[in-house]
Amino acid sequence: MIKLEDKKIFLTELYEAFPIKNNCEVSLNILEQYEGETVYCFFYGHSWLELISNLDFRMDGDILEKACLYLDKNEFRYYFPLYIYASLLNSEGWAFEYSFFMHFLTPDFMGEDTFFGFIEQFDELQKKLIYEFVKYKSEDERDLIAIDAFNSYWFLYS
Repeated sequence: MIKLEDKKIFLTELYEAFPIKNNCEVSLNILEQYEGETVYCFFYGHSWLELISNLDFRMDGDILEKACLYLDKNEFRYYFPLYIYASLLNSEGWAFEYSFFMHFLTPDFMGEDTFFGFIEQFDELQKKLIYEFVKYKSEDERDLIAIDAFNSYWFLYS
């Protein structure tokens, strides 16, 4: 059992489970989207750990939400630890968290086959950390999207 209450320990767990890339590619197709340039500039060339280090929800919350729509699944998969960690810190309820759960942690948006294929790309340690995160979030009875994510899929890992 991972202690998600201790954010520093959990960040270390994420760091050990998810590789850090030196060159983080983001598709130029994002530039065609509404405010896509902002999303592109935020992510391009930055590792998920760098983004965590400089995270400011007031400045970055809207970008994080748009990225849930603009990044393709493979690009987003790399930034998964950023979203997990940001979600743990999201005490003010920024909307990106809802988009993160809807688009990448429940099968509803992608369709079940695509969702299961996406999740199976994570290795066992990564899936365990994601499971622990979703379970932790679902224990808050006010977090209905996390409860749905856990009940729809993540309970299978318990």
